[in-house]
Amino acid sequence: MIRLRHHLIASAFVCAASPVVAAEAARTVTVATPAEYAAVAKELRAGDTVILKNGVWRDFDIDFTGQGTEAAPITLRAETPGKVILSGQSALRLGGDYLLVSGLVFRDGYSPRDEVIAFRSGKRLATHSRVTETVVDRFNKPRVAGANPENDIWIALFGRDNRFDHNHVEGKITPGVTLAVRIEDEVSQQNRHRIDHTYFGPRPPLGANGGETIRIGTSHNSLSDSLTVVESNLFEGCSGEVEIISVKSGGNVVRGNLFNRSQGTVTLRHGNGNLVEGNVFFGGGEANTGGVRVINANQTVRNNVFVGLTGTGFASAFTIMNGVPNSVLNRYHQVKNADIHHNTFVEVSDLLFGGGADAERTLPAIDSRFHDNLIIGKSRIKVLADMSGVAFSDNVISAGVQSPLPGFAAGEVRADIAKGLTLPKITAPAGAGAPRDLTVLDRDSTGVSWYPKANLDAKVSTRMIKVTTTDGLTQAMATAQSGDVLNLSAGVYKIGPVTVKTAVTLRGAATVEGAFTLANTGDLTLDGLTLTGEGALIRATPSNSGHNYHIALNKITVTNVTGPVVAADDGVFIASIDISHSTFSNLDTPVVALSGEQAVKGGYKAEIVRVTDSRFANLKSPALDILRGGRDESTFGPRITLTGNRFETVSVPAHLHGATAVTLERNAFINSGAVTFVREAGAPVITVDGVALTVSDAARHFDYTNKK
Repeated sequence: MIRLRHHLIASAFVCAASPVVAAEAARTVTVATPAEYAAVAKELRAGDTVILKNGVWRDFDIDFTGQGTEAAPITLRAETPGKVILSGQSALRLGGDYLLVSGLVFRDGYSPRDEVIAFRSGKRLATHSRVTETVVDRFNKPRVAGANPENDIWIALFGRDNRFDHNHVEGKITPGVTLAVRIEDEVSQQNRHRIDHTYFGPRPPLGANGGETIRIGTSHNSLSDSLTVVESNLFEGCSGEVEIISVKSGGNVVRGNLFNRSQGTVTLRHGNGNLVEGNVFFGGGEANTGGVRVINANQTVRNNVFVGLTGTGFASAFTIMNGVPNSVLNRYHQVKNADIHHNTFVEVSDLLFGGGADAERTLPAIDSRFHDNLIIGKSRIKVLADMSGVAFSDNVISAGVQSPLPGFAAGEVRADIAKGLTLPKITAPAGAGAPRDLTVLDRDSTGVSWYPKANLDAKVSTRMIKVTTTDGLTQAMATAQSGDVLNLSAGVYKIGPVTVKTAVTLRGAATVEGAFTLANTGDLTLDGLTLTGEGALIRATPSNSGHNYHIALNKITVTNVTGPVVAADDGVFIASIDISHSTFSNLDTPVVALSGEQAVKGGYKAEIVRVTDSRFANLKSPALDILRGGRDESTFGPRITLTGNRFETVSVPAHLHGATAVTLERNAFINSGAVTFVREAGAPVITVDGVALTVSDAARHFDYTNKK
C-alpha cells in the first residue's frame, strides 16, 4: 500500500484579479514494492520524499529522476538506514537536479547495467545530487564460464556538482574501476564533484589492468579539467592494481585521505595541474604499498606523510616518471613544473627519480622542484635518469639515508613510530617535512556507523582435529572453520574431490588419494602428505567472495600422477603458492600450471610463487608454467622465487612468461634444460645468486626472449 502524507503550505498567493492559488504540497510517500515505487516515481516534484520500506528488495532497478531545488531536493531513502537491502539484479540511476539518496545497501547480487550506481538516467545527467550513507558490498557481476566480466564499474559520476559521501564500498573482485568520474562529454567536465568521507574497503589484487579504486577521467579526455575533489576518505586494503587513485584529467584535488595497507599509489597518470596534499599513507607491513607517482605538468605534492611503505618501482613511496617524446595521450607526458615539498617519508623502501626510463621513455623531468622534504630511516633514493631538470634544495635526511642527488643534508632527526594508525613523533629541524600538526583521518568518520568495516586482522580458529578415517576427513573438511588443523593418522584416505571453502591445514604421514577444489574463501596447507590421483590434485576455481587464495605445500611427495599438482581456472587469482621441502617425480604435466586464456589476454593467475629446497625429477613438462601476457605495467606480479632446489632430468625447470620479478638462488640443474623467460613489458627485476641482472645479462642465464 502507498501511504501519502501531505505537508500543507502555510501561505497562498492572492491576486485581486484572480482566485487564490494554493502552492503544490510536497509529499512523503512510503512504498513497499518496485511497482509501487514506479507509480510514484513518475510524478516526483521538488520537496518530495520517497521512503523504501525495510526489507529485501530483489531485482530492483531504480530509476530516480526529477527536478528538485537547493531548498527542496527530491529524496529517496530507506525507512531505516541499512535495513533496505537491494539484492539480485539491482541498480540505481539518478537523473535531474537536486536529488538525494541515502540509507541503501547493495548486497548479494550484481547490477544488470554497466554500473551499480550511475549519476545519469539515459541521456539525463544528474547535477547537484548526492548519494550518502549507502553501502555497496561484494556486488560483483558473476563470472561466466570461468571468465571475468569485461568491465564492471560500481559507481559512475556524470554531470556536475554531485557528491558521493559517507558511503561504504568494499569487496570488488572484477575488472573495472570501483568509482569512475566520467568526463567524456563537455557537460561533465569541470564538474566540481566531491567524493568524501567514504570507506573504500578491501579490494584484493586483480592480476590484470582495471583494478583502480577511483579513476578521474580517461586518457582520451585527459587534457580537460575535471575539478573533482577526493577528500577525507579511507582507503583500506585497496590493492587491485598499481594505481589506487588514477587521475587522468586536470585540476583535481586529493586531500586529507588515509591510505592503510593498500598496494599501489595515487597516480597522476594523465592531465595537468593536480594537487595531492595532506594525505597519510601507512604500509602496515603489506607488500607493494606505495605513495604518489608523478607524470605530466604542473603537479603539486605537498604536506603528505608516508610511513612504512614497502613498494618499489612504480609502487614506490614517491616516483617521478620519465616521459615519451611527442607522447600520444595514453602514454607518458614529460614531467614539467612539478612542485614536491614538505613531505615526510619514514622507513619507506624507495623514492624513485626517472621511473620507467627506457628506450621509449627518454624525457626526464624539467623545470621542477623537490624541496623541504624529510626522509627518515633506511629509505633508498634511486635515480634512473638525468635529474638536472629538478632543483633539489633544503631536504633533510637521517644518517641511514644515502642520496646521490644534491640538495639533501643529513640532520639530527628521529621518528618514534607508534602502533596502529598513529603518526610517528618526529624530531627534525623546523620547516622540514610535513606540518607537525597534521592529523590522521579518524577511521570512524568515514563510511556509516551501522555497517561494520572490514577487519584486516581477523582472528582464525586454532582447533586441532584428529582424523583417522576417510569419512572422518570428509566430515572434518565439510565442517571446518577457518584456521582448523586436521591431523591425519597414518593410512590411505580416498577422497573427493573435496571442496575447500575455508582456510584449513592437513598434516600427517598419510597418503591422500583424490583432489581438492578451492572455492569461496578457501586456503589450503598440506604438510607431510603423499598425494595421488587423477587430473589436477589442487584446482582453484573462481571465487565471488573477494578472496584470493593461498596454497602451501610442505614436505609433500607426488609421483606418477596424470595431471598438474596445482592448477587454476580462468577467472582465478591466487595470492601465494609456497612449496617447500617437497619431491615431485615422473610427471608428464607441470607441477604448477598457471597459463590459459586469462593470462594470454594480459592477466595472470598468481601473485607470488615461492619454491624452496625441493626436488624435481623426470618431468616432461615445465615444473612451473606461468604466463602473464600483454604489455600493461599496472600490476605487481607474477613474482617467482626458486631457492635451493634440485632439478634432475627436467625438460624445462620453469617457463616464466611476463613475470615482473624472478629470483634464483642456489639451485642445481642436472641433465635439465634452461629456465625460459619471456619479457613483454616493463623492467623485470631478475636476480641470480644475489646478483641483479641487466636485460643483456639475463640472456646468459635463461632461455631469454625479449618481446618488448
